Amino acid sequence: MLVLQPMPVWFNFNARLILHLLLVMFFLSTLAQPLQATPKARLIPFWNKSDELNKTSIDHSGWGKFLRQYARAHTDGINRVDYARVTAADKEQLDSYIKSLKSIAIRSYNRNEQFAYWVNLYNAATVQLVLANFPIKSITKISFGLFSFGPWDEPLLKIEQQHLSLNDIEHGILRPIWRDRRIHYVVNCASMGCPNLLLKPFSAMGIEAQLAQAEGAYIDHPRGLRIEGNTLHLSKIFSWYASDFAASESELAASLIKIKTRKFAADDEKALEPYKSWQDLSANRRSIRYSYDWALNKP
Repeated sequence: MLVLQPMPVWFNFNARLILHLLLVMFFLSTLAQPLQATPKARLIPFWNKSDELNKTSIDHSGWGKFLRQYARAHTDGINRVDYARVTAADKEQLDSYIKSLKSIAIRSYNRNEQFAYWVNLYNAATVQLVLANFPIKSITKISFGLFSFGPWDEPLLKIEQQHLSLNDIEHGILRPIWRDRRIHYVVNCASMGCPNLLLKPFSAMGIEAQLAQAEGAYIDHPRGLRIEGNTLHLSKIFSWYASDFAASESELAASLIKIKTRKFAADDEKALEPYKSWQDLSANRRSIRYSYDWALNKP
């Protein structure tokens, strides 16, 4: 007859230790998300250089070709990328476009060309990263470390002998050099909650118009701003980067509603009434909630 012997003391101790370590790892990983989601704008001095006399244009046609082939506006107002349909040849073409950008001495260009360069590089490199890891449900599942939240801190690019991560581009170059809140509307994190991936390359010509259009499209969409009863629902982008948008939460709400009601939807008074009514409510009857959808921006 088989007699089961009790587990030795050392086994019970090790099992408890492993369980304890797993619990600690889980706790630390949950802490990692908000810490990684709110990087500060801190200038990387090396990139704060330009030549305004240089009128040379950078060729972004490779990125444009990819977008025409695989990026589409959806009926729900969120642009999608058909990652599953991208051919091996088009992946190589995208790789070649990004390689061409990495070979450019970008500090020798004027500021407008630089701005378009960094926005297009950020977006193209993000798509490249998703394709390299596809199929995935969310870009946050791409991790280069045990406690990392997504791929944003990984030095994926080398430009002018400098290693750069996606966070370096957004928070070490774009935000501190140009100091424009609308930067958040044109860099895309491959997620449903993010402002739309532009359907054509960002251009050095007409930057103001492109930024204004991107801002309006996001604020005009429910994932950016919407009213439900007495609650104003906002994207977490406005919480993560609050200081880029306003000095206080009340000022933020007022400025976003002003854009919504006066600039982009002024022809529909009935649709705008809830927003005007929310502004008129007493403070103790109003509330603001933030949310974000990290699901991959695929069809």
